[in-house]
Amino acid sequence: MYIQSWRDAHALSQEYATAVQAGNTDEATRLLNALMTMADPWKNHPDFPAPAHAGHAAHDADATSER
Repeated sequence: MYIQSWRDAHALSQEYATAVQAGNTDEATRLLNALMTMADPWKNHPDFPAPAHAGHAAHDADATSER
C-alpha cells in the first residue's frame, strides 16, 4: 500500500510540474488540490513539513529585524 501511495503521489507531482511548465494553471490547480488531499491524513505527523509560506514569514521577519 505504501509503495502504491508513493507512486500515486509521485505521478501527481510529475503531472503538476508538467502543467506548471506548460502554463496550464487550471490543470496545475486541480493537481495541486489532489496532492493536498492526498497529504491531508499526514498533517498531524511530527515529520510533516511546515507550509512553504511559514518559512517565508520567518525569513521575512528575520530580514525586517536586520533593517
